[in-house]
Amino acid sequence: MAELGVSEMERMNTFGIGADAQRGLGAGMTLPLLFLATVVWWIWQRHKANLESGLPGTFGLPFIGETLTYVAKMKSPLGNFVDEKTKRYNGAQAFKSSLFFQPTVIATEVETVKMIVAKEGRSFVSNYPSSFALLLGRFNGLNMNGENWKRLRKFVISHIMRVDLLKERMADIEDLVVRTLDSWADDEGRTIYVEDETKTIAFNITALIVLNLKPGKVSQTMQRDYYPLIEGMFSLPINLPWTIYGKATQARVRILKTLEEFLQSRTVKDDVFDNYVQLLQEELPPGSPPALKHEMGLDLLTSLLFAGHDTTAATMVFSVKYIGENPKVLAELRREHEELLKRKQPGERISWDDCKTLSFSNSIITETLRMCNISTTVFRKSLEDVHVGDYVIPKGWLVLPYFRAVHFNPSIYPDPYTFNPFRYQDAAGSKLPFFGFGGGARLCPGMDLARAELCLFLHHLVMKFESWELLGNDVVSYFPFPRLSARLPIRVKRRTPPQQPST
Repeated sequence: MAELGVSEMERMNTFGIGADAQRGLGAGMTLPLLFLATVVWWIWQRHKANLESGLPGTFGLPFIGETLTYVAKMKSPLGNFVDEKTKRYNGAQAFKSSLFFQPTVIATEVETVKMIVAKEGRSFVSNYPSSFALLLGRFNGLNMNGENWKRLRKFVISHIMRVDLLKERMADIEDLVVRTLDSWADDEGRTIYVEDETKTIAFNITALIVLNLKPGKVSQTMQRDYYPLIEGMFSLPINLPWTIYGKATQARVRILKTLEEFLQSRTVKDDVFDNYVQLLQEELPPGSPPALKHEMGLDLLTSLLFAGHDTTAATMVFSVKYIGENPKVLAELRREHEELLKRKQPGERISWDDCKTLSFSNSIITETLRMCNISTTVFRKSLEDVHVGDYVIPKGWLVLPYFRAVHFNPSIYPDPYTFNPFRYQDAAGSKLPFFGFGGGARLCPGMDLARAELCLFLHHLVMKFESWELLGNDVVSYFPFPRLSARLPIRVKRRTPPQQPST
């Protein structure tokens, strides 16, 4: 072999190929060989997993898999990537794919979805795309697991979402809702873009709860920067100024700068940020650098501001759409709120406990979330091989329990594409599987606050306006989150105050 090597080098030198050129030729041949070896390895790993899992499905192209197809179809009005796959595989309870550079299992059958959600922290852990962690911060709640997640959840429930604290905030929350809806009533003939308005309501409420921040320049600046941040969460993490992700990273820098300036300007320091940093002081290992605690505190605020407003805003805007399309629903909703007012003294506020009694309003919230849930799925990773009927979810795979498949299953929800809050008004309806706020150990800790906000919004919507005209022709898409193409333009008709009886 050595002789052949020498002979080959002599032959190359004969043709004038020097040592540097030989090294360049070797490097040039190495790169294609490495690429070929990587592709072969990729194909073998997926073939091996395919044999072991028994799951139907395909992995698509090397590396990118079916990600581009998934994104394109989920941006379409029907959001039909999963629906098409489920039909193709004869209603299989789960199928395999390759999304976001990872071999993936998508679960669509209700019992499989329930199982994945229930086994959080044991067989599955949260595993959102890297763009989430990079944009919300490495210590954001979505990407935390284990003891860090338990500590964060306990803190949120005991310091932010405590019912007694939220009850005290109800008047402030109501004032923020009324402030926006009164502006609609001031100019009855103008076109109102409901998506813009509800985002402002929800963000202002979240900023008040989390930061004790009142509406103004600071809240407007942060809200404006959250739009590109959210857009970048499911984009390819290519950090160039003109890319979606690049614009999102710039928005994160601005959000952190605004937060820092606000935190430094406070006169009262006993708040969420300082309480959380104090908790970290007690919980983190001795000697942890102060900068780490500060970073974790900022990541907490960033992720809470995201999680606390976007879902609620989407539910508000879609509820206006669905109620406006259904006169029967509007009439029943108004009847419920008129009955509520009859039980209260003139000028008396709507309370936290009142919101719990509004059965039909809560049915509207549930049905709206069923149809347009901002979390059509959650991202998990399997910690072990998990047997599901005749299939195996292999260890280390990305796992997506697809809530939308359950919510639109006609055997569970008859006529699933019809908005029908009446379906929850009997005992059977209360038992329908519902994942509008997630489930299991990661059930949204702000669920009750969101319902209270939405009840207040619905109350003042139907008490201030007789009806509203839906303008334009909005198209719904589902990626990265449900949205309306035209931002739901409407024109409102004010209610005529009831005549006082003559004396």
